[in-house]
Parts: sequence; C-alpha cells; structure tokens
Amino acid sequence: MGMDMGMDMDMDMGMDRDRDINLPEVHAELTALFGVYEDALIHNRIEVLDELFWPSEHTVRYGMRENLHGIEAIRAFRASRPALATRSAARAEPGCACRRAGASSRRMFPW
Repeated sequence: MGMDMGMDMDMDMGMDRDRDINLPEVHAELTALFGVYEDALIHNRIEVLDELFWPSEHTVRYGMRENLHGIEAIRAFRASRPALATRSAARAEPGCACRRAGASSRRMFPW
C-alpha cells in the first residue's frame, strides 16, 4: 500500500496527473463558467448561482464568515443578503484573489 492512495486511484482510472493538468479544452470551459459565476455573484443573479451549485444536501459553501452545508442553507443565505487551475477533464479547482474597498480575499471552487 502506497502513501498516496489518491495517485493509485488516479492511475487505476487511466489518469496521468502530468498530462491532465491544464488541458486547453477544460481550462477554456472552466474559464467561461468562472466568468458566469463572477458575473452572477457581482450582479446578485440568484437563479444563475442556483444553477451553478449542485442541488444536494451534500453541497458545501465556505464563505468569509460562514460555512454552509446543503443547498437549502446556501439558498437561504443568498436570499438574506443584499447584492453583492484545472486538474483533469473530471476535476477542476478554479480560484481567484479579490480586492474590494481595500479588503482582499481568496476563493477556491472545486468543481
């Protein structure tokens, strides 16, 4: 049994970690989706945000001051608020650094 069981699983699934990083078609798709997400977030387009999140009790959203578990908790949070690197074809983790009004934050989105 190796130390990196995830690597063993990836190899069993036919994945090559070095060749699967930043596949151009995956990178382009996630870049487009990330733009849709950012636009929806900035313009408070709740219906678009709901479409982008998995409608499941297992969905998790980590925020600046809150950790939300389940799509219903996420939807309730959104309703209460005022406006406000790909790895393979199967996994992606886009992230960004944000600056607003002198404050900075970072976000990661495992998809």
